[in-house]
Amino acid sequence: MEEHFLSPSASQHQEKSSGSTKLKPHALLQEDTDKKAGDTFFKQGELRLLHGDDSGVRFFDLALQLDPSNAKLYYDQGLALLDFGSEKHKEKYLLLATKRFKSAICLDSGYFEAHLAMGHALFSLGNATGEFHYFLSAEKAYANALSLQEGRPKDLLADLHWNYGRVWSILAKHSKEPSDQHKALEAFRTASSQLEHLPVEFWNDYGYACLHLGHSLQDLSYCFQGIHCFKNATSMAISSFESWLHLASALSHLYSFTHDEDHFTQANECYTTAAQLNSQNALLWLRWAELLYTSASLTKDQRRMRACVEKCHKSLNLEKDDLTTIALLAKALANLGVFKEDVALIHEAQNHLIDFIEEMPTPEIIHAYAVTLFCLGQYFHDLDYFYQAAERFQEGLSINRTLHELWHGLAQSYTQAALMEEDPATFEKAHKFYQKALDLQPVSTYHFDYGCSLLRYAEHHNSAEILEKAINHFEQALHAQKNALYIHPEWLFHYGVTLDLLAAFQEEPSLYTRALEALQHVLIIDPEYPLVHYHLALVYSHIAELGLDAFPYAQACSHYKLAYKRQEDNDHILLDWAITLASLGDALDNTSEALRYFKDAEFKMIQAAKLGNVHAYYHLACLYSLLNHVDKAMHFMKKAADFDALPHLQELFEDDWLENLRKTVPFQNFLSLLEKQKSSSDAS
Repeated sequence: MEEHFLSPSASQHQEKSSGSTKLKPHALLQEDTDKKAGDTFFKQGELRLLHGDDSGVRFFDLALQLDPSNAKLYYDQGLALLDFGSEKHKEKYLLLATKRFKSAICLDSGYFEAHLAMGHALFSLGNATGEFHYFLSAEKAYANALSLQEGRPKDLLADLHWNYGRVWSILAKHSKEPSDQHKALEAFRTASSQLEHLPVEFWNDYGYACLHLGHSLQDLSYCFQGIHCFKNATSMAISSFESWLHLASALSHLYSFTHDEDHFTQANECYTTAAQLNSQNALLWLRWAELLYTSASLTKDQRRMRACVEKCHKSLNLEKDDLTTIALLAKALANLGVFKEDVALIHEAQNHLIDFIEEMPTPEIIHAYAVTLFCLGQYFHDLDYFYQAAERFQEGLSINRTLHELWHGLAQSYTQAALMEEDPATFEKAHKFYQKALDLQPVSTYHFDYGCSLLRYAEHHNSAEILEKAINHFEQALHAQKNALYIHPEWLFHYGVTLDLLAAFQEEPSLYTRALEALQHVLIIDPEYPLVHYHLALVYSHIAELGLDAFPYAQACSHYKLAYKRQEDNDHILLDWAITLASLGDALDNTSEALRYFKDAEFKMIQAAKLGNVHAYYHLACLYSLLNHVDKAMHFMKKAADFDALPHLQELFEDDWLENLRKTVPFQNFLSLLEKQKSSSDAS
């Protein structure tokens, strides 16, 4: 159909007079006619754009020819172009909208609505193109609008602060600066104060900003704020899939810090609701799988790890080549293989990665492959696998050195290697890598793992300084995990054991008291916790050896008895129980009761030796020396030497229980021989 356009007037006449410009009546009439024609052109153009016809832009141009100094006309056209460009995802119309808004602002610098709309257009351009500079320009436009906000309607102010918060959220994500995240949060907070009822999308945006800041600052108060925002969103639109997914993700994030089963249950229920609303969303199944993996890793729960595998498969059915999901599936299968002692599952995990590890070796794929090697090391107790895992973790770090999971995996690999090799240098490497991981992500689990590694190092190398460092990391883990006293008995257990070992170095009663408190708390929250009675017995034994009170001996023996009932084949329990009984007998000064304790100690030491504890030979030698059975003592001393189970030479010269034996010629000759062997060894 042929289009007909009205022609703009060819001339607009003005008469000049001294000091003023006045329009004649026919000029005023012409101006009014032009404005009406311009308004007609604008409406025709707007209607065409509304119907998806971009020829409407030509009508806009004609309207502006008739009324080129009308700021509102530029603004109205900009709004129409913004709507059209946003709906069609067409950059050129969004750019044209910004030009219209800019013209409106040039004609009227105080045009609040034009500044606000300019921000919207630039923000849309940033989303459409992915070009960051548009977001920077949008922030400036919104800032200009903010300078003109006084007296504006509350709905416009809420819109302004909402969008100002959105743009600062994006700028903060790019800059990673908490100060930028604070600006976003403050803008959302101000927006919420302007109107009582804001849409679901606002609460989702606000909640996301809270989570982002909380994650950066490791501050759970912001996480709780985010959860409150998402709950508002779900209460406003109970069928909003996005809001339920956001709420589930926020609760999952909270659980990763609190390890609270209530938070896990709530997150799990929210994912269930989201799945009922939209089961065809791959991200939903991935996020759900991540929650289950986190929980299963913390609790060693096979059922949850299997559920993680199931959710990964559901996600991959929707997006089969998603690398994040493939990596998570492999890690879940490998860990499940360790839990179930099924190496086939670990090999299955590797098979999922085999096509990607060479073709697309992203850090997450490399991390997953390293985890499978680490799990093979655990399954086979094979040093080579731990070093292979370390190499893979380092490969991932060569691509991205900011991933704390890679540093942590590297530290764990070196710790396992150090335990197998008993190598101080390897322990020190592990500790350097734990610190790197903590610098990037100071989470409680990393502090605990670091503390455990330090404890093992200190046990191997008798270092009080290292024990103090381990205690520091255990305390940081317990401090960061407020509910650890109830959900992580293993943390308290290791803390108590470390305090006991340090107390033995320093002979400090207060450290023993703290060790008892920690271990007794473990007993309260988990009476079946492995070896808790054994270590309580050790602490009481050590307190008794200080000679402050005889009562701890009875407590020690009571706990040894309970520990032995649970593990009758544990030679360490038998030997330490025997040493405590011998100490008690020694404290009773040759009474008939003392002989009864010595006899019991002898029996348990022999049992320990029969179970393969070669250190029992040395303690039998000490016991027989104490009883002045020097021939027997010498026999077991030589046997201990044959099994390389003697302590340092200095201890042989200083041990009080060897006083009777040291008086004998055979033992003096034995010591001389040991000294010669040591000198020869030092010289070589």
